[in-house]
Amino acid sequence: MDAQRDRDELSPYLQISPAPTILKRLFREVASGLGGRADLFGKVLIFSQDLDDRPCRIDKDLLKPVLELMIDTAVKSCRRGIQIEVQGQAIGTALEIMVCFEGLADLKETIGLDFCRRAIEAHGGLFRIDKNPRMGWALAVTLPGVLEDSSARSMLKRTV
Repeated sequence: MDAQRDRDELSPYLQISPAPTILKRLFREVASGLGGRADLFGKVLIFSQDLDDRPCRIDKDLLKPVLELMIDTAVKSCRRGIQIEVQGQAIGTALEIMVCFEGLADLKETIGLDFCRRAIEAHGGLFRIDKNPRMGWALAVTLPGVLEDSSARSMLKRTV
């Protein structure tokens, strides 16, 4: 069987159902689920976020496995004792998530990372694998326009 053909055939079936989601909660869920796995493999998993409580319009059922696959790739790709940092940050109405780690070898796009890319693109975002000068590798997600505009929100509160 041709794996590329199989992935291309799945593409039309990947549909999103965005709903308001508080990302701090999603980060906590992922951290509680994967923290033990990282410990088991002798990795240090650190979550750092600069996220407020603005709702984010995403499909949580797609974004959660994307985060889990990104972290799992990092856990499998680095040696014991290495720190894996998961960063979340709001930039205006865009959301950026990065999983940074010192990997052992070049990362190739696996089926898991291909799923991540397709799920993020279905949200209108960008998935990329970058060389990170500080930590080696960064699996990065940028989702434009998914956060509520905080200035519009504060104006609404003042006018009510």
